[in-house]
Amino acid sequence: MPELEAARNELGPGGPEFLAIALDDEGDPERLRHIAEAFGYRGGIAVYKDEDGILAPLGVREVPGLAFVNREGVVVSAASGVHGSKFIVKHARALR
Repeated sequence: MPELEAARNELGPGGPEFLAIALDDEGDPERLRHIAEAFGYRGGIAVYKDEDGILAPLGVREVPGLAFVNREGVVVSAASGVHGSKFIVKHARALR
């Protein structure tokens, strides 16, 4: 999650929005917010309770995963595993 914040800072105002999707069956928003903040993430968080239903169609095979969605709502690329801010910035810039 620190990578997302580093990417957000590099891309600056008007850059992409980030949304963390928690695959957590408890789904306590306050608990998830504290966990995210502990990892340095300050963006939005959504909870999705069916892991198999959201990640597989995106081609994400492990958590964490990234999906890059353009302004029209189309997933243009996705990646599995941990990636640094340079990777995130490169793919986010390609969305423009």
